Amino acid sequence: MRNKNKFPYFYNQAKIKIWLAKVKYVITPIVIIFIIGVFVSLGKISALNLDDFQVLRYKLLPEANTESALREKAQLWLELGRDGRLGLAYDLSRDPKTVSDADRENYIKKNKKNNDSISLQLQLRQATIDQTIVENNSSFGFVKFKYDKSSFFTKWKYNNSHWYYTVEQTFCSRLKPYPKPPEFERALSLVLQRQLNYEGSLVDLSSLNCLDIQYSDLSTVGAEGVFHFAESFSSPERLLIQVDHSYRNYDDLLTASLLAHELTHMTQFIDEYYNGKSITCFEAEEKAFRDQISFLTKLNEEERSSLINRVTTNETQGTPLNSSLQQIRHLYDLMVDANVRCGDGSEILGCLDANIEEMVRSSPYYQEQCRAN
Repeated sequence: MRNKNKFPYFYNQAKIKIWLAKVKYVITPIVIIFIIGVFVSLGKISALNLDDFQVLRYKLLPEANTESALREKAQLWLELGRDGRLGLAYDLSRDPKTVSDADRENYIKKNKKNNDSISLQLQLRQATIDQTIVENNSSFGFVKFKYDKSSFFTKWKYNNSHWYYTVEQTFCSRLKPYPKPPEFERALSLVLQRQLNYEGSLVDLSSLNCLDIQYSDLSTVGAEGVFHFAESFSSPERLLIQVDHSYRNYDDLLTASLLAHELTHMTQFIDEYYNGKSITCFEAEEKAFRDQISFLTKLNEEERSSLINRVTTNETQGTPLNSSLQQIRHLYDLMVDANVRCGDGSEILGCLDANIEEMVRSSPYYQEQCRAN
């Protein structure tokens, strides 16, 4: 051990830093009380604007990295927004190092539009805090708000001893994704890449950390992939897709086609759970097939040629198609039929929807499944 007396300057400097840190926690509240007292004596403050000093307190004093501290701050943010004090709500919840005065003005202007159905002010008028989550040793936390028949998580970051709102709304409060077999990671990446290259993803990207994809024996249910809507399998924190073991022998392209279908069911589950939007079993399957076809049409030329060549080669050689290629062949047939009957105009989508509806509602498998549900 070093003799501290040999380094008196550095030792004293360290003592001073420790002393100053302790003094800060004593002096800061005194300064705040003094400022309030001055304003009160001058008649500049009343009960109506004590919120300004609550915000000042949060700026000056450190906050704990705990659920209770996050909930307390989120509650004040909620009340400020509900009262229309959007400037203070902004000052309270934003990291001053990452925002500008223009950002603040835009925030206030946007959220004062009463005809904006998604404005923060309208949400906060009837919102309540349902849950706060802070994982151990994490710099992120989540606050779940409920309003009307909907709910959502807001993501907060703990930085420099303060909680700051990240402007992210999400339906999943997991910070890390579930571990998956690497082939599922690759197939999922392909689905997202192809969708995002066009009009946008069909998948709620904010929920991907809660997505769990695993192999399972589905031979008893006669399915290749299943998204479980039942609460005994799925929840907002675990969105479970099971894929039959036969897909261990298939490539990423076939697996991605299956996931494009099942991911639609995941989105439907989220809509129903958080937004109260429900559709019939038949409608859910029809939408899933439409999204699967949408994915197939967005494959690049090499990927489409790979699928078509496998189908034609097997049929030429008299080799039975595996179940995945059979389904893909059938979906391509539906597209060709719609194109032949309705041409390349806007009517083709209506014809394709009619083909999908007929396929689903005439299927004994879906008739039984939808009757059970």
